[in-house]
Amino acid sequence: MTTGVRMGHQSFYRNEDYDSQTSQTHRALRVLEVFMRVCEYADERTLARLARTCRHFCEPATQELWRVLPNLTPLVRCFPRDSWTIEGSSIRFTRALLPADWLTYAWLVRRLGYTNASRALTLSTSDNVLQTLCAYRPMLVLLPNIRILSWFGLKLANRWLPPLLSLLGDKLTRVSLCILPVRNQTDGQIVLRDAFALLKAKGLPLTSLDVDLIHDRHNIHPTTSAALSTLATSLSHLVSFECSDIPLTPNAIEYLLDLGTLERLHVRLPESTLWPTPTVGAGRSSPICSLKIIMLFCTPSAYNSFTRAVRLPSLRRLVMFNDGVPRAEDFPEFFKSIRRQCDPAMLVDIAISTHDECSLAQASRSDAVIHSSDLHPLFDFEHLTAFHLDMQCRHDLDDQLFLDMAKAWPELKQLDVAISEYSAYDQMPSLKALTSLALHCSHLETLGVHFDAASWHSDSDWEPSDVPPERFFGELAHRSSGSRVYSLNVGMSPVEGGHHVALFLARAFPQLCELHTVFEPTFPDDDEDPRREIIRKRWEEVARYVPLFACIRQDERRRLEDEDDEDDEDDGEGADDADSAIDEDEEEA
Repeated sequence: MTTGVRMGHQSFYRNEDYDSQTSQTHRALRVLEVFMRVCEYADERTLARLARTCRHFCEPATQELWRVLPNLTPLVRCFPRDSWTIEGSSIRFTRALLPADWLTYAWLVRRLGYTNASRALTLSTSDNVLQTLCAYRPMLVLLPNIRILSWFGLKLANRWLPPLLSLLGDKLTRVSLCILPVRNQTDGQIVLRDAFALLKAKGLPLTSLDVDLIHDRHNIHPTTSAALSTLATSLSHLVSFECSDIPLTPNAIEYLLDLGTLERLHVRLPESTLWPTPTVGAGRSSPICSLKIIMLFCTPSAYNSFTRAVRLPSLRRLVMFNDGVPRAEDFPEFFKSIRRQCDPAMLVDIAISTHDECSLAQASRSDAVIHSSDLHPLFDFEHLTAFHLDMQCRHDLDDQLFLDMAKAWPELKQLDVAISEYSAYDQMPSLKALTSLALHCSHLETLGVHFDAASWHSDSDWEPSDVPPERFFGELAHRSSGSRVYSLNVGMSPVEGGHHVALFLARAFPQLCELHTVFEPTFPDDDEDPRREIIRKRWEEVARYVPLFACIRQDERRRLEDEDDEDDEDDGEGADDADSAIDEDEEEA
């Protein structure tokens, strides 16, 4: 008698025939969970062979084989050879699919052999492939085992996204929808809205959802935002949600933040200030929120409104891309909002950049100015290891700011402050700001900062042809630097006296081996300033000098080591002479 043990959709039978057939099989492979784990690490060719080995391996191997569909070519090749053809680099059906064709498909799809996998992956599929499959399919779900869908990799027209989703089963867990630009933007958004509705209707256990509108994020229709928000609020197992182009509603964002499973969130904040009323206190936070990384696409004002309603106490990394040019009234509230939302004991990484294409000319005309004092609320994040700030506005930063940074963030490893080509300055720090970072940030490795390396050269107390006086080096005049900085980005910092600047950098950062600049104009109007080329050449001179100082330092270190070795040898010889004298005295005694 045969007894069956059903596990999901598979049945493993235990009888004498099974034992005799698998006498040479490792016992562990008889356990379904173990064998499925093995299948997860097998490649396509191995899975196809396992599926043809025996009926007990067939179902688990086939499910894993069809877990990801790279394109529709492997599916088409499971039909009779006379029903399809390859024309150039495209595969297409040549006739209607008959019932007998589907019997062949059902047999081959479970025993698919990837004998020409590389050829299959290079072929594209014509529109008639998906049209034929949808028109003649004998069952509603044609691809029940697909768990990962990447729409961009299929290289199909946007209009075929909803029909393809209708072919998939209920095992789909990861979906990536990258929509290419279309002539009619409204049509593209209609396709997305239909796709969102289908995904919601299927009730899928999605753990990852990624939506990307390539070059098409402007003028998003409210119904598209509402459709995505409705889908998001129906997903209860999400670990990762990424959509930087379509804004979610405040209720949808708060729903995602309340998910205990969510670890990664990339979301566009709405401009609406109608966030749900926070609980007693300055804002709300979910007690089960496990979010560690968040990437926000928003304006500073939208973020300020967001932080008044939502707290992120478990957040470790905050990444923010700002739209457009900030307003004067956005500061200093913007940086206070970061402090209000995040826990200083948890947050270790802050990265703030500009999302849109930027121009130095536009930034110079901005009314918004970031002052040194505006950044003071961020000094509470004492465990910060990385800080990046690039906003399309003007900056008024002094040396004291970097001394305060160095003392407030002792664990800092990466620091970039307004270093891009669109960073405009009313006041920039001097070379002495680097001294504070070199002496007080012992873990700092990469540094990017605009600083004035030109005005010091006009000091009347010494001749430019002489070695700079010790006071020029600040605290470095009386002590050596143990800085670990090996990469320095100076942006478009003004510079004079390249050999003196190189000497300063070599003393401040003895391990410096990479010097970067930013002199490629993004917009034509940024190229009007002829000083760009002059400054670029001066920094090239500095970059040539820095390695020379490193070589001199290395030679001096070797010389000292050699002297120490000679002293040790002399001490050893003296000790040997003393021992010999003692031995002679003992013999005479």
